[in-house]
Amino acid sequence: MKKYFYLSAMFLALTMTFTSCSDDDDSEEQVNKAEKVAGTYEGYAYAAFSYISYVLPYTDESVTVTANSDGTANVNYVNDTWGEFTAENCTVTGSDHDCYVIETTGKVSMTGHGGTVSTYDFTGQATCYGDLTMIYQISVPGLMGGTNIVFKTNNGTDGAPDSFYLVGEFEGNTSAAFAYGTLTYEADELTATTNADGTMNVTYTNDGSHSTSSSITLGFGTFKDTNMDLTDNGDGTYTMSGSGTVSLSMSGSEAKEYTYTSEYQISEEGITANYTLPIMGSTVLTFTSTSKK
Repeated sequence: MKKYFYLSAMFLALTMTFTSCSDDDDSEEQVNKAEKVAGTYEGYAYAAFSYISYVLPYTDESVTVTANSDGTANVNYVNDTWGEFTAENCTVTGSDHDCYVIETTGKVSMTGHGGTVSTYDFTGQATCYGDLTMIYQISVPGLMGGTNIVFKTNNGTDGAPDSFYLVGEFEGNTSAAFAYGTLTYEADELTATTNADGTMNVTYTNDGSHSTSSSITLGFGTFKDTNMDLTDNGDGTYTMSGSGTVSLSMSGSEAKEYTYTSEYQISEEGITANYTLPIMGSTVLTFTSTSKK
């Protein structure tokens, strides 16, 4: 899986940060700047909006720039989730060290639940560096409380962060081993998400409703780990670790907060999670995925 250099955490903010390239009309006066940036840019993208604390990743994305004879450019980006962003007759500025900026505006249509089509205004800024390298930031203020999409070209052999390939919703089985025995659970759920910088978040809930024991229906609560770094094992699997607190009620007593530590092994196909809690001697919950949604 491809390696990558980390993106700035600023890209996570819902307020976009735009880049500028100084204009040099003396040297570029007779040159169609749009021709300098025309081409197909290959890369990846991620989207963030006000209702989530992580990003939605997209791999194998592309942006196409075509030049017009009057020096303007057309920019087209299609995302399977968010629709087609087409901006025509866009102004191209800059030339400082082959740095060019394309300002984009347009409308994007999306089909919602029930087949209703809604149209939203968008603005964007594509910063191109003359060698088919681009950062394209798109803002759709009226969508989902404010939606921002960032497209970034692959950097040589580098591509999307590894975490972009590992996200998903997993269903699986859990065993809880402690000093007095073992409990088992079926059809538990775990969700793995990514951040723009390549770190990962995991949420796992065990509420006891999937217990296979007829006599005990103990649930261990919700475990949330955020901003975890990935360690590449070199065999298609990755490990990461976390820690936190979980609220748990024992034998009908008032809920208490317990500290836990966690260890994960994840691949594109599945995930194993281990949570260690200082209760009932020492309890270890092991979630093993059986399917990925």
